[in-house]
Amino acid sequence: MIQPQTYLKVADNTGARKVICIRVLGSSRAKLGSTIIAVIKESLPNIPVQRSEIVRAVVVRTCQDIQRPTGSRLRFDENAVVLINKDGNPRGSRVFGPVARELRDQRFTKIVSLAPEVILIFLLLFMRQRLKRFYKETVIPQLCKEFRYTNVHQIPSFQKIVINRGVGEGSQNSKMLEISFLELENIATQRGIVTRARKAIAGFKIRESRPVGLTVTLRRERIYAFFDRLINLALPRIRDFYGVNWRSFDGNGNYNLGLEEQLIFPELSYEQINKLKGFDISIVTTAKTDDESLVLLKGFGIPFQNCLYLFYDERYS
Repeated sequence: MIQPQTYLKVADNTGARKVICIRVLGSSRAKLGSTIIAVIKESLPNIPVQRSEIVRAVVVRTCQDIQRPTGSRLRFDENAVVLINKDGNPRGSRVFGPVARELRDQRFTKIVSLAPEVILIFLLLFMRQRLKRFYKETVIPQLCKEFRYTNVHQIPSFQKIVINRGVGEGSQNSKMLEISFLELENIATQRGIVTRARKAIAGFKIRESRPVGLTVTLRRERIYAFFDRLINLALPRIRDFYGVNWRSFDGNGNYNLGLEEQLIFPELSYEQINKLKGFDISIVTTAKTDDESLVLLKGFGIPFQNCLYLFYDERYS
């Protein structure tokens, strides 16, 4: 709920970081697309927008649930605004993070055009349904034709997707650990857990119970949403991409993929990170062999590099 005395994050590159609402124009409470009068509480030094300045802003993200005509619900993880001038145009040249498509209907098309993603949460719901429907209608018949299954329970499927990242010097720097935690949360759309050292190792300057990594485990519907974004949005943004390595199966039908940087995911912008760091993705399937897992992933559209369709002997040559 956004009302007077509510703190909001500034989601543009004007230099302001946080504002406090002092008045909502036209109502007592603000909602998505509402114009508010606010006072800047935090800002960068030596910029045109200074602390304690009174500004106008448009609410672009809200934690309050919004019921849509299609039946879906919209809710962001934070309250955020974009500073505007008297004409209603944004004062900055870029908007950070996703915005709702309803802003376009309220004549804030310029704000929508500056955002990297429009209504990301709605896209996640759509991606879940789209990829799961594609699996049932296209991938399952392809697997049954290839391996001639006699029982529907023999058909391989996703069991879980595990995303891991080592924190490095973040184990001694709580700020870097928090930034890395938020990056992984934005990518996976799910909060992760911090893995800690089980014993002290003096050679690596690690003490017992010291944070050493982050992990997120995706199951059920979240698997399809993340996998759809991975193959259709993230992998095509890798520079000089020629496909993923088809030799990264573990022998039990599971596939491991390593990414060198987090910027390939559109949820993150260059201004939001302080260091390029990669992470590992483990795709765990119910397939009993690597050949079944290979056909499953190829059916979903993973681009394998110089892939042999079946590789009984060539894999170990």
